[in-house]
Amino acid sequence: MDFQSISNRAFEHAPAGENGDKDLKDIAFSAYKIYVESCFPNLVGYWPVIAGTHYKLGIFDKYYVVVLIDQGPTSFIQTLGIGNIKLNLNEIDRTNPHMIRKELFSLLNLKKRDAIFLFDKTNNYSNWRTDLERDLKENFLQHKMVMNMEPMKIFLSHKSINKDKVRNFKTILELLGFSPWLDEEAMSAGANLERSLQSGMTDSCAAIFFITPDYKDEKYLASEIDYAISRKRQDEKFSIITLVFSDENGEKGVVPNLLQPYVWKEPTNDLIALAEILKALPLEVGDIRFK
Repeated sequence: MDFQSISNRAFEHAPAGENGDKDLKDIAFSAYKIYVESCFPNLVGYWPVIAGTHYKLGIFDKYYVVVLIDQGPTSFIQTLGIGNIKLNLNEIDRTNPHMIRKELFSLLNLKKRDAIFLFDKTNNYSNWRTDLERDLKENFLQHKMVMNMEPMKIFLSHKSINKDKVRNFKTILELLGFSPWLDEEAMSAGANLERSLQSGMTDSCAAIFFITPDYKDEKYLASEIDYAISRKRQDEKFSIITLVFSDENGEKGVVPNLLQPYVWKEPTNDLIALAEILKALPLEVGDIRFK
């Protein structure tokens, strides 16, 4: 179902107030339920905020803020006004919905099962459908991760001679909750290599290319690049992360032609490389908690 149809249906289903106006909080909830039903009709009764929610409503600068607090299965609904919200953001980030969402999650102590919608009040909410589509996608992806339905695998593309270096990154990423795909461990004996590579890429949320002077765009490495680009075309959130390393003589790896349209980084050490990976991944590391 396209987002235009979803917004139209949501507007029709949302209740009207005494003056005939409809609140965007009701439209947002209705739209999200329609969206989830169209994708996973059998899971609506278990889906975050859809099964039961409370609302927190406020204002931040030019945005009407609608927060949905997941309550689990319940028919009781509570709405709380939180007034004008103060966030510690600079002038640029104050107009960035992604940064506003991130700060709101922290300020309001929200959980990953909650949801946020931001509606620009400019020109009497003239862009509410665009805002709705953006946040439907954001909340849906977040909740898919909560429901363990979003791939947490990360494809590690490298030359065999660099495998020890890549194993170190694999170990750290595993400690952070990801499932790195390393060919020697992910493929069973007798598996078709091309099919295994393609399957590994399909099941991943990102591909990291470790470009050393040994890395050459040939044979199976060429296939990995092709599969990553194809995956990116299918899913815009899929990340292609290219890291260029130098050897002990100062010689740098050469970025293959097909990867050159994408941004690459040249970290001076493995710690900086790890930081670049975490910044570029489409998924965030989870909340800090006791083991």
